[in-house]
Amino acid sequence: MMPDVERWFGAGGTRFENAFATTPACCPARASILTGLYAHNHGILTNRENPDILAAAEPLMVQRALRNDGYRTALFGKYLNNWPNERDPANFDRWATTPFVAFGGEEWNVDGSVRKVTQNSTSFLGDLSISFLRNREREDARPWFLDLAFMAPHLPATVEPRYLDVVVPPLEPTSAMLEVDRSDKPGYVRRRHLRSLVDIELRRVPALRSLVAVDDQVDRVMRALKEMGELQNTVAIFVSDNGYLWGEHGRSRKAAPYLPAIEVPLYVRWPGHVAAGGIDTRLVGSLDIGPTMFAAAGLEAPSAFDGRNLLDRTSDRAGLLLESWRISDEPSWTAVLTKSWIYVEYVSDRTKEVTFREYYRIRGDPYQLVNLLHDGDDANDPNVARLAALLARLRSCAGAQCPG
Repeated sequence: MMPDVERWFGAGGTRFENAFATTPACCPARASILTGLYAHNHGILTNRENPDILAAAEPLMVQRALRNDGYRTALFGKYLNNWPNERDPANFDRWATTPFVAFGGEEWNVDGSVRKVTQNSTSFLGDLSISFLRNREREDARPWFLDLAFMAPHLPATVEPRYLDVVVPPLEPTSAMLEVDRSDKPGYVRRRHLRSLVDIELRRVPALRSLVAVDDQVDRVMRALKEMGELQNTVAIFVSDNGYLWGEHGRSRKAAPYLPAIEVPLYVRWPGHVAAGGIDTRLVGSLDIGPTMFAAAGLEAPSAFDGRNLLDRTSDRAGLLLESWRISDEPSWTAVLTKSWIYVEYVSDRTKEVTFREYYRIRGDPYQLVNLLHDGDDANDPNVARLAALLARLRSCAGAQCPG
């Protein structure tokens, strides 16, 4: 559905095929991208934080260091959920943000002025980005940083009329979408009925059509960079803040420790520094983007990163910490993920005690159908005491203490 992204970033850059959102929720994930920190260190744990907590993380974000180093900085699109229109985001020269998941008709803060935007937000953000880049040509020697964050495909996805007839590939239900016996799953999963394929398609089709619009805007931005002769000197990163469950295990949305919710597309494009058409199999997280941007700009970090510099090919990790705090009926949980398995602990927000555990050998069970800790066979159980001790240590890790 996104051939231009694949052409510019896949053929022109490197795809990280084992990339994950360390907190699969919009606001914490975006903060991790910009700070290089786990959510338990940057302090933004959910999508419902108050503005003062959000603002407290800004000094740790990459835009501050870049702007202090002489970069012109811009933010167009999603920033941090609940960021009020009355408050300007710090360390940006240009911006257009809104606290709403908006495809048109909502109020935005555009460079300090609050006004209603009637244009579809996908094309609106593309227009702003190209205008910013063309204006940079007047100061061609001055570097710049652009954070372009589309609303799409966030639901409810509003599709521009020109995309309403786009043909969407038919849904191919996975065994996770058809999983009738979920007796090995936690209560919040067992309580949900399986979603019908018709119900899934009602949400999936407009979401995918909205991504075609994003693909077109990415192509416009990349073409503009090419026309300006900037492609060779531009580090371009394409990523999502989280994945999405279309009905796997009866769940929808995100914030669950199942692969469709935590997996994210991640591409890095930098001619001469990153292989064109490359595939990187390292286990990476969204918190690795911050250190990568600092390294590409040759800047020192304001504090120790939890993430790794993706440009350093010697940097690898055996496991990745994942963490999530209660959202709606999805309980709080933490997990350790490797390429072979995932171990999850659900924790009571009140008592902090573990209420349920999951363990999947994802190399042989990618749809997470068999929780080995609740399959009735003790012989195949992992060493839970060892895994619990590891997770207890990682919950508060910082910098070099984080999984490597």
